[in-house]
Amino acid sequence: MDNQSFNRVRDQSFRYSFKLSLILCIVFILAGLTTSSVFGQKATWRYVMTSLSGTKTYLNDERKTLPGKNLGAWEKMVGADGSSVVTLVEWDCAGKSRLIHQTTYFNSRQSAVGGKSKGFEWSRVIPGSAGDFLYHRLCLTAMPPKLVQIIADHTPLRARPDDAASTTRIAHRNEQFQIVPESGLGGWFNLVDPATQEDYWLEGKSFKIIDAAPASTTTSSPKAGVGSVQGKPSKSSRRVRRPKSRVKQNR
Repeated sequence: MDNQSFNRVRDQSFRYSFKLSLILCIVFILAGLTTSSVFGQKATWRYVMTSLSGTKTYLNDERKTLPGKNLGAWEKMVGADGSSVVTLVEWDCAGKSRLIHQTTYFNSRQSAVGGKSKGFEWSRVIPGSAGDFLYHRLCLTAMPPKLVQIIADHTPLRARPDDAASTTRIAHRNEQFQIVPESGLGGWFNLVDPATQEDYWLEGKSFKIIDAAPASTTTSSPKAGVGSVQGKPSKSSRRVRRPKSRVKQNR
């Protein structure tokens, strides 16, 4: 090979290596932005549910309306070992179906270890699944959060709906939590700390449901509780009977 051919091959190899390095650099930058935008906003992740296997599902506050009035949202599932999966999903609320666009896997140290962005298809939401819980949060009219108040000091909050489950927090009298709407079977309720989005389990006999609206603006009686917890109608909501006016007949 003469010097001219050698120089031409060397220049081509250099240009190829430079382009490859530039592409890899862009990919890593985008991956870093995606990771930081997801995990750098911990306060935006809202707790949704915990499966029987202990996997917790969260929904990000950021939503986007897509063409055709579909919704785009980030979802996160955290396993019992701390590893997680963050997924970008498109929702067809009218058709009650969802399409995954991107999935990223993270280890327990929240470092990205893999992902997938192709090969997904539309799927119907299965009743009672995590997708069904997410559908209710995204596609249906949001109900005002129902607040509860602890009625005793040193109340143990459990990791699961079981007296034998480990205690993950000790709650005190008058502390307030939110109820996961779908919980309450068997007398146990899934509670969420609004500030941290940490969830716990507690029996209904250990708290009372309180009105989330200010007392001065309340015009109707509080909603009745679920299970063993009942709300009492306020005095202002009792029906007042008006005396009937008597009409004298002319004789």
